Amino acid sequence: MARILFANFPADGHVNPMVPIVRRLIARGHEVLWYTGERFRPKVEKVGATYLPLDSARDYSLLDPVKDLPAERRGLTGIECLQWDMRHMFIDSGVRQHHDLRAIYDAHEIDLVVSETIFFGATVLAPENAPPAVSIGIFPLGVESKDTAPFGPGMAPSSRLLGRVRNRFLNWAAQRFVFQGVDRYLNEQRVSLSLPPLEKFFFNAALDRYRLYLQATVPMFEYPRSDLPDKVRFIGPLLPEGGRDFEPPEWWPELSDERKVVLVTQGTVAIDTTQLIEPTLAALAGRKDLFVIATAPRWEPDPAAVPSNARVEAFVPYAALFPHVDLLITNGGYGGVQFALSHGVPVLVVGASEEKLEIAARVDWSGVGLSIRSVRATPKQIADGVTKVLGDSTYRAKAGAFAAEAKKHDAPETAADELEALIQSF
Repeated sequence: MARILFANFPADGHVNPMVPIVRRLIARGHEVLWYTGERFRPKVEKVGATYLPLDSARDYSLLDPVKDLPAERRGLTGIECLQWDMRHMFIDSGVRQHHDLRAIYDAHEIDLVVSETIFFGATVLAPENAPPAVSIGIFPLGVESKDTAPFGPGMAPSSRLLGRVRNRFLNWAAQRFVFQGVDRYLNEQRVSLSLPPLEKFFFNAALDRYRLYLQATVPMFEYPRSDLPDKVRFIGPLLPEGGRDFEPPEWWPELSDERKVVLVTQGTVAIDTTQLIEPTLAALAGRKDLFVIATAPRWEPDPAAVPSNARVEAFVPYAALFPHVDLLITNGGYGGVQFALSHGVPVLVVGASEEKLEIAARVDWSGVGLSIRSVRATPKQIADGVTKVLGDSTYRAKAGAFAAEAKKHDAPETAADELEALIQSF
């Protein structure tokens, strides 16, 4: 049996999708070591893996981004925010991950390391003694292609002649101007670690480092690429495991009445409720045919601000809730969108930060919902979007097609099969 290291950025959206894969691998007799943040130690140990702490790397909890991130990052938006994050959250972390991982590889005979795409300590900042690596794609696929624009601005793909000319120019411009400073900064860090500078753009170099790239969705949600590398495989959505100890709140029977059910969620990192939850409650207050559930960790609303058709809960397991849901309103987290679509539920995405523009663009392109590409939408924008999605059966049909395709996949089982096959090929 193999010894496999999982190495993940310490955030819920990075760690949680890996849990079912790790569970399958351990059930097959493999030993799994897991390098991530201290907050996830109980989850790691509960699944049966050996926890390894972030000794040198910073343990971002991101439970409260205002406190967890430096003051100079606050208020940054768009390209400036992305550039800052690449330099300091991912490259600087990658340098520290490099030191930790080098010590781990010296202490343990690791057969394979599994991480997500932006875990640079396993790719473009990997130590010399690093074992083969695999990426689990928990964000939209960012592989450069002649058929797609560069990752980031949320532009639709095009494989026509003029579209490919556009794509080539924009990919060149992104590397030459938008990310040139980030690329230079990364190579400076590589030199500081006694590693040679990269010979190609760092995103492309990261892909080269992986033996396999397992994208956690179905092909209909991702842009077609005629030049997609063979190492990229679609395994289906990685869905969170159900809350076995969940006790439904007293209002739960209301889910079975005649009203439409709309789930509103901002995920675990975006905690400013004025961006989505509060304008949504304002938009949907008074609608007789609409029942609203707002999930908002660490939010204690003024009861007067909560309309009578809303039920506010800090946490409700998706597996229990989604069979009753007609629409998800979300800031665009990849996992939440995948879960909704896997249950045939269309989505309304309100988001423009991090990778959210790319997720919103794929929602529009695939027809499974609509997007409002703004960090903070107005109540009218949300109300209009809800009316359009619930009033047009096409969105539900497209989401249903996604669900039908997702049911053909067992992502954790497929991932375990792929990892075992790769290890056996060495």
